[in-house]
Amino acid sequence: IEVMIFKGETMLKPNSEIAKILIKKFCDYYQQRNMDKLLSLFSKESYMLGSAMNESRYGIEAIKAQLNRDWAQSDKAAIEIIEFLPAPLDASWCTVFARANLTVNNQNFSFDNLRGSIYITKENGSWKIAHMHSSFADNRNPKNHSFPVQVQI
Repeated sequence: IEVMIFKGETMLKPNSEIAKILIKKFCDYYQQRNMDKLLSLFSKESYMLGSAMNESRYGIEAIKAQLNRDWAQSDKAAIEIIEFLPAPLDASWCTVFARANLTVNNQNFSFDNLRGSIYITKENGSWKIAHMHSSFADNRNPKNHSFPVQVQI
């Protein structure tokens, strides 16, 4: 995204609407498995965090390795944004609740508890994703509990 026009003004400052556009593009390119376009969304020193123990990726090559791992473990994968959570217009981030739709070994799976957020930065005149966190809520964690343990107090 070279220059963003929002309500007739050029966006020179971070903006949650720009973040929303970037996360939507991420979802589109992820489903298409378009590595070049996906990586073009990230700043050179981006950080990506996920649910698995080793999903802490820093830099373009590490993010590329993560995406390749995702695609090696699925026949198809799509991220469907369910809703954007409220954010101030001048925020440099956005947060979503999403659904992951996967096909693995010809079996379809759908997971509704995917949460994602990004933080954006400007790099060489373009808005980029500087930080991305996506993870699934731990289904061992009971509703209204902060931790996945049940202890009588």
